[in-house]
Amino acid sequence: MTTLSRNLLWLYLPALAVLMATVALSLYLDQPFSHFSRDPLAVTRGYHLYGLLSNLGAILWAFATAVALLAYSVLRESDASEARFFLTGGLLSGLLLLDDLFMLHEKLYPALGMGEKRMLVVYGLLGLGYLYFNRGRIRQSEYGLLVAAMALFALSIGVDRLPKTWLSWHHLWEDGAKFIGICSWFGYQLQCARQALLARSGGRSTRA
Repeated sequence: MTTLSRNLLWLYLPALAVLMATVALSLYLDQPFSHFSRDPLAVTRGYHLYGLLSNLGAILWAFATAVALLAYSVLRESDASEARFFLTGGLLSGLLLLDDLFMLHEKLYPALGMGEKRMLVVYGLLGLGYLYFNRGRIRQSEYGLLVAAMALFALSIGVDRLPKTWLSWHHLWEDGAKFIGICSWFGYQLQCARQALLARSGGRSTRA
């Protein structure tokens, strides 16, 4: 298969499918296409720094997804267990990226009959599944950043469950803990991917 054919299959066809789906959504909802193609703040005419921390968090989710899936694509034919570790990390990162970008557990899932609390439980189980099925690989890594990420995510969820009058600067605690947790998760994926790829290339023999 030529490079052009590969690019058409894995890059341009999905991109065109997303574009066509967006056109269909615009027609179905009778909304201007620009409402789906432009930046949300340009559509709503909001202040340009609104959502700053959330946007930076989404960027870090995307970084973590890309790093983990790149490591998976390199290692999948040479080390199945190592590849699975990065595949699950990449898919979990991508799911949480989509949730943050489109407010899935706050808006979409409840509209489909799946309550926000139920979906938070599902995400918690997915996180526990990631830890359980990769426990051997995680034990071999420097997992301090992973522990920090999980603790900070738990803190963010816990604060979110509290009445907003209980804490001064409630969203600093909730969203700040979540943001630092995303930073920690990205750092863990990057650290593991870097050292795994170095080991594969002969640059380093130890795992993260």
